[in-house]
Amino acid sequence: MHLQDWLALVKWGASGLGEGTARRLIKHGASVITKDRDVEEALKIVKAKFHKLDVTVNCAGIGVASKIYNFKKDSPHSLDDFMKTLNVNTIGTFNVIRQAVGLMGKNAPDEDGQKGVVINTASVAAFEGQRGQVAYSASKGGIVRHDIAIG
Repeated sequence: MHLQDWLALVKWGASGLGEGTARRLIKHGASVITKDRDVEEALKIVKAKFHKLDVTVNCAGIGVASKIYNFKKDSPHSLDDFMKTLNVNTIGTFNVIRQAVGLMGKNAPDEDGQKGVVINTASVAAFEGQRGQVAYSASKGGIVRHDIAIG
């Protein structure tokens, strides 16, 4: 794999899977931008300095271990925790895509007619959720389904 002259934005690239992905892209010749908090700022930097974006990688992945209802505490799953997980994992991923595609769409097409690559990480939890992982499973299932729709 040779990625010379490619520029990649790796969202959540400072640790974990994102960091590993960024290191691998660099190893194969790509230049990589990681800016975990502010995608708009990251894309402004990319546009000003490089005038292009070839690859966008989303590695968002937070989760809260909680059953839908805790009978010992007589308490339902926290709606705030559920919403935060969806906001970071699913909505955050969509937010990056919707903004990055505008910049990638300005690239000249390659020999296959493609102007860029979007890679979103999901999880086997999207298909085989585990007990206590309802928010995480829902968020990763959302990524899988919206990737199919974006297609």
